[in-house]
Amino acid sequence: MHERTAIALICDNNYIMPASVVIASIIKNKLLGTLLDIFIVSADLSDESIYMFSLFESDTVRIIIKKESTEGFQSLHNFTDGIQKTRITTAALLKFKLPEIVVEYDKLLYLDCDVIVCEDLSQLYNQGIEDYFCAAVLNTTRLYLNNNSHHMHTYMLIYKDYFNSGVMLLNLKKMRSEKSAEKLLLAKMEMTDAYFMDQDQLNAVFNGYVKLLPIRYNAQYVNLVRASARFDISALNEMYETNYTSLQDVANDAVIIHFASADKPWLSMSTPLASEWYEYFLFAKTVCPSISKTDEISYKQQAESTQPKVSVIIPHYNEEKYVSYSIDSIIHQTLKDIQIICVDDGSTDSTLDIVKNYATNDERFIVLSQRNKGPSSARNSGIAEATGEFIYFLDSDALLSKSALKLLYDHAKATKSQNVLFDGEVIFENDDLKERFSHVDSQYKKSNDYPQTYKGDELYPLMVKNNDFSPLLGLQFFERKFVNENKLRFNTNVFSGSDNLFTLQAQLLCHKISYLRSNFYCHMIREKSILTEPFSQKKMIGYYTSVIEILGFLADNHRRLSDSAIVATKQNLRNLQTCINKKFKTLPKRQRIQPMFLNPYLNVVSNVVFTPLITCPTKKNKRRSFIKKLFVSIVFGVWFTIRPIVRKSKFLISLVEKFHNHFID
Repeated sequence: MHERTAIALICDNNYIMPASVVIASIIKNKLLGTLLDIFIVSADLSDESIYMFSLFESDTVRIIIKKESTEGFQSLHNFTDGIQKTRITTAALLKFKLPEIVVEYDKLLYLDCDVIVCEDLSQLYNQGIEDYFCAAVLNTTRLYLNNNSHHMHTYMLIYKDYFNSGVMLLNLKKMRSEKSAEKLLLAKMEMTDAYFMDQDQLNAVFNGYVKLLPIRYNAQYVNLVRASARFDISALNEMYETNYTSLQDVANDAVIIHFASADKPWLSMSTPLASEWYEYFLFAKTVCPSISKTDEISYKQQAESTQPKVSVIIPHYNEEKYVSYSIDSIIHQTLKDIQIICVDDGSTDSTLDIVKNYATNDERFIVLSQRNKGPSSARNSGIAEATGEFIYFLDSDALLSKSALKLLYDHAKATKSQNVLFDGEVIFENDDLKERFSHVDSQYKKSNDYPQTYKGDELYPLMVKNNDFSPLLGLQFFERKFVNENKLRFNTNVFSGSDNLFTLQAQLLCHKISYLRSNFYCHMIREKSILTEPFSQKKMIGYYTSVIEILGFLADNHRRLSDSAIVATKQNLRNLQTCINKKFKTLPKRQRIQPMFLNPYLNVVSNVVFTPLITCPTKKNKRRSFIKKLFVSIVFGVWFTIRPIVRKSKFLISLVEKFHNHFID
């Protein structure tokens, strides 16, 4: 017989809907063999509310209602603006009496009603706590506390292991034997300067007998995001003994996500991870239709009224010389209702400090910091945090004209576009760069006008035909819903060209795309950037990977795309391979063959599987082409094996180079 997992929630009639979402998330993520007893503790549940909760019962889930009085609790707390703002009521003090209320168990997992559960809770429940009052997670506020902190943090400074009381695995047996309920109520009466309803008292009485849990069991994510400018990811790792590279890792790893702040996902769609909460809300409705549609309508109206119009994502790495210019161009936009997400990709200079200074004075900022993983990873982290209706990516060495976001947003709404294209210009850091890269200017402007709203696979071949297609990320304005529904993300394995891959996929998948003939964007061509640094093996592998990813995308989506779009894409790839071949020949001889062997699998896939998609040979030639490419791949594979022995052989080097050139040309 399986042991049952005992869980308790405390709520009143005002918290029925959030409590239902918590239960829905628990049930949706539990394992088949997990048996649950969920206790609902309340003083004033109506019969209708009790019935709503009963709908969640099944063969493996029991809902047990515990009605308890809160009489006398009201006088125990001096209500402040902070408490009222977070909507905490005296019902929270029923936590103190849980050992007396839930007499059926000696261990109990308590959850606040502002959490969602992302995994089965059995592992958490089975933690050994025989010698402790509870197991809990350190409060995240300790990350940025100091001696001058607000009075609300007084007891956080006193108790070294100050924990958050929103998720607690309680040892009810020990609490009963130590008469903890009486001690907690006494502490509540004596600690008149305590800011929080119950948390300070729990820390005072349990001090020294708390087992600290990993942060994944109570990821106070909203607090972390809101305060991200005040601490580094390394400080979080030190405090929780983790190895995260970004705040997104915290969310991805979480078993329980706790919306432990005034920002509640049912009140505002701009709350980080509100969309994840909303998914469980919709699941709860399938179980309990009594969570009326008015709740959903109200939620959507809140989303429309509080959701930022645009999320601007700015990745940066060692950009102390330029990042202020790009940020200034955003904070002075005429459209003020925006979210500014700055993602530091492990800078070793003062870039992160500069960005944090901006965030200190502007609540629209979210500052994320991660280990150096490349611009693709940084942009993906930004997408995960974005809550705006639209997304715009700005490089840290680029500027946006003052009215750009307003005009782009208005145009996108008027035309119902999922992607809006526009023009830009370039400036050069010095005359030498202007001479060497003067050709890039043509990529920022289109020579023709495209006045209609098109399907993406209609506009793309038209632009390719007119030589107007530009894959530049900074010249595109995306609807966030479209990006997420199509699961568009940047390929983190591509050093150079991941933005090209992203924009091509986005453009081809759009149902509505339009072009606004305006120069909104200004990009600085500068030294020591990905664009201007010399062609390398790493870049070449990136190009090849992009080609293969694009061909794989065509294979997966060929039924969704027009024939003209597929033909245009293949033409683009032929042009790209021609360009790669020219750059390939600029490499030193000893480096020319190496990229093909750093990933033999990549080479086989490229030569044998995807080349026919580009060349479209006849049936007779297809067999000959397949045999030739297979032979080339075998030669390359043999060479990869024996290269350490005969690397100095000029004959073999020239032979492999000849095969490579024959394939490309």
